[in-house]
Amino acid sequence: MADFGGMRQNVDPEPTRFPDCYRHRGVEMAVKCSRCANPICTDCMIDASVGYQCPACARRGAKRSPTVAAPWKVGSNPMSTMPVTIVLIAINLAVFLVGLIAVDVGHSIGRYGQVAPVLVSPDGGISEWYRIFTNMFIHLGWLHVAFNMFVLYVVGRVLEPLFGRWWFLGFYLVAGIVGSGVYVLLADWLAGAVGASGAVYGLLGAMLALSFQRRHTSEGKSLFGQVILFLVINIALTFSVPNIAWQAHAGGFAAGIVIGFVYDYRRDLLSRFAILAACLVAAAVFVLVRPAPAPQFELVTALDSATKGAHVFDTGSIDTGADNRPGAVEVDARDCPDRRVAA
Repeated sequence: MADFGGMRQNVDPEPTRFPDCYRHRGVEMAVKCSRCANPICTDCMIDASVGYQCPACARRGAKRSPTVAAPWKVGSNPMSTMPVTIVLIAINLAVFLVGLIAVDVGHSIGRYGQVAPVLVSPDGGISEWYRIFTNMFIHLGWLHVAFNMFVLYVVGRVLEPLFGRWWFLGFYLVAGIVGSGVYVLLADWLAGAVGASGAVYGLLGAMLALSFQRRHTSEGKSLFGQVILFLVINIALTFSVPNIAWQAHAGGFAAGIVIGFVYDYRRDLLSRFAILAACLVAAAVFVLVRPAPAPQFELVTALDSATKGAHVFDTGSIDTGADNRPGAVEVDARDCPDRRVAA
């Protein structure tokens, strides 16, 4: 509207000019790419799960995730979509029930299956490396096994269809082994641990990595928020409930994040095998570099008076101070009364 000598006259405003398409100069944009936010014209618009993407982002998404929508869909028959998850849950429950019904068998399972620095580290004199694997299938009580199996089911129904059966199984086991290796490295010398928590946290780490990559989609954004909330709750429980093996949780979670990112960025088999091998090597290094406590470290144990004040030293054996003294005893570290077991 303009004023000419007291008379008003309508004047068309100058039309708004939108930015040019970043791929076609001189062509006005239609929308912004939902992933990179660059302006694109109608010729460059590619329909995506949320909004439109530019050709470059669409190609990258197709290369990294050819079946982006598939992981978030759940089939009606769990055995057809997540058979490895169901088998893992069945094995863990079976081991727990056997130990619950047959107490002596359960004691042996815990005795020979738990992981502890003194039992695994070469400096402990026992070096039972298999424990970094077997402890993943042992649980302390109903709440422990129920919580781990619930999380395994929830995460498995998302990740197994995406990874495939054998890759999912490999990621689960490798994350659990890395968690055990970190536990051997950081835990108290005589402390033991059991449970699938390290492996489960590894799957959570992989899910966090994958959902972070898909946070621009509605499904990925929703899942990313759920994973963050779940992790906050679990971290709070880890440091508020006694006898929680946070070392295994942290180790498995870190391994899962690395595995998830590598899986999402590199689709060649060599890269995927390489990251699994690297994680296993890291777990072995964690075990090998764990030193025994200093020789002056000792822990007084509740022994029979016949042992005459024996002490537990760094190897976990019981020494009376005189090898040939009558009544001198040596107790296996597996049975040391001062060893506690964490979940």
